[in-house]
Amino acid sequence: MNMGGTWKYWGMGLTLGVASCAFGQTGLTVQDLDIQRQYWFKKAAAGDVDAQFVMGDGYLSGRMNLPRDGQRAAEWFLKAAQHGHADSQFELGKLYYFGTLCVTPNGPEAVHWLRSAEAQPGLKSKQRSFAQMLLATCFTTGLGIGKDDVEAARWFRKAAQGGDHLAEYRLGLCFLNGSGVPQDDREASFWLLKAANAGETEAQVKLAGIYTNGRGLPQDYVEAYKWFNLAAAKGDNQAEKSRELLRSIMTPRQVAEAQRLSSDYYNRVSASADATDRIAPPMRLQ
Repeated sequence: MNMGGTWKYWGMGLTLGVASCAFGQTGLTVQDLDIQRQYWFKKAAAGDVDAQFVMGDGYLSGRMNLPRDGQRAAEWFLKAAQHGHADSQFELGKLYYFGTLCVTPNGPEAVHWLRSAEAQPGLKSKQRSFAQMLLATCFTTGLGIGKDDVEAARWFRKAAQGGDHLAEYRLGLCFLNGSGVPQDDREASFWLLKAANAGETEAQVKLAGIYTNGRGLPQDYVEAYKWFNLAAAKGDNQAEKSRELLRSIMTPRQVAEAQRLSSDYYNRVSASADATDRIAPPMRLQ
């Protein structure tokens, strides 16, 4: 979020603990929360866009002892979004894309605010790539905009280049199927491998199939087993079935090597802050 204005309020030496309240820290009394809520409301009502964002976030997340209320969150986000507040535009776009807390999904509004947020230079890179990924999905499904496979692939590429792992997977599928881009097995494998390494289960399954069939990559049963194994360990039933079928045509030495590679992968990504939450232990590697 653009915290320029907010940080200066937090640095004023206020005894109310505004920062603790607004972002959910514990140890505050109900009276503290009431006072802090009044503080942010007064600033928001006076037109401070950072405070309007805080109020929207409060209603969205239930902070400051506020009821979780999507409509009120949207109202506050809208006030700031109309004045160019990037994070409010981003949150408003997500609210209308997904629909939550009694906010009805609204495709045109989602596309409008996601586009606005994505164009803001101050938006965080992860937010930008996620907004791009959602816009790509809108072009894929026709949500709020005409279906356009070429535009969908263009936005998936933007998001993937920004590091969004789901977009990497979706872009890989675009190249694999020739959807919006020329069909290219090698390019598909490149993006699917990036997504699989980041822990995207569907990408791991798709990549395992590529290694099994030798499409775009050399046929490699050990690598295929590894990726099926990792996806199966996260509960993917199809990956588990495919792994067992593959095991039946592999040598014991190949299976042992695949199991070792699976364990090495898990140990590596478990130590990575970016991927720790993508593989839920305990792993059922086999």
